[in-house]
Amino acid sequence: MRLFPEFPLLRREFIAVLRTRRAIWLMALIVATSTLIPLISWPDEYLTFGSAYRAREVFAAFSVVQLSMTLLIVPVFTAGAIAGERERGTYEMLHSTLLPPSSIVFSKLLASIGYLILVLIATSPCVSVLFLLGGIGFEQIATVYGLTAVALVSSGIVGLAISMRSRRTVHAILRSIAWVAFWNIGLLFGFMLLVMILSEVVSVSPNSLLRSFELVLCCSPFFAMMSLLMGGGPGSFSVFELIVGYLVYAGVLSAAHLGYMLWRVRTPEIAVRRKERRTVLLTRVLARFARPPGRPTAFTRW
Repeated sequence: MRLFPEFPLLRREFIAVLRTRRAIWLMALIVATSTLIPLISWPDEYLTFGSAYRAREVFAAFSVVQLSMTLLIVPVFTAGAIAGERERGTYEMLHSTLLPPSSIVFSKLLASIGYLILVLIATSPCVSVLFLLGGIGFEQIATVYGLTAVALVSSGIVGLAISMRSRRTVHAILRSIAWVAFWNIGLLFGFMLLVMILSEVVSVSPNSLLRSFELVLCCSPFFAMMSLLMGGGPGSFSVFELIVGYLVYAGVLSAAHLGYMLWRVRTPEIAVRRKERRTVLLTRVLARFARPPGRPTAFTRW
């Protein structure tokens, strides 16, 4: 009797991802880009006054670029996980095996996100070099990497949920990029635009409106990360409250999409059933107005 459940699909998917050329070259490109940022920004006299401030600037730029690149490559690895199975005609074969439906979801999710976690870990020595300049604490580095990992996992779950609804990999990638951008930064931009419009219509200062809706600021990992790097949150919110708020937001978002996937994976042909149901309904409606075969038209009878 085994103490832990088996995930044979996870082993197969993870090995298949690591053996692709795309995974190798992508990891090499990201690590090389991450290495160039500290090398280009390294001061000539790193023991002079102001090197700690320079290190904080470089670390802030490195963190934002790393988070942006992570969110951009997440849809590439998650959107085709299930949509690709539908294109190859093997999605129904997964349901014919002895694997439970939840094992299919978690195996696809862990295999897609596991590689991105490896890429994130591979970039950690590059940013640790900035620790030698001073001005950056280990807690700050760990918090930034933790926020990036949480954003990666939540975006991966969103991308996999979009893949569950799509039948083509290209459509799944485009939709995943749009929805990942919306949940991570688009919602905050929409809120800012709404604040600007209301400030013009109601003639109220934008700062007062921002204080009334500061909770929406927790919906973006970029805002939580920048507040951490700048050392202060807006208004009455502290950095700790912003980070906790984003963690709650990411948890609710991930739980909602994960619940949808666990429900949808039990009915793999739900989209076909809905299409067949619409076809039958349309046929019945047209049959009411269509004349029976062999019966002359009203014009002929007249």
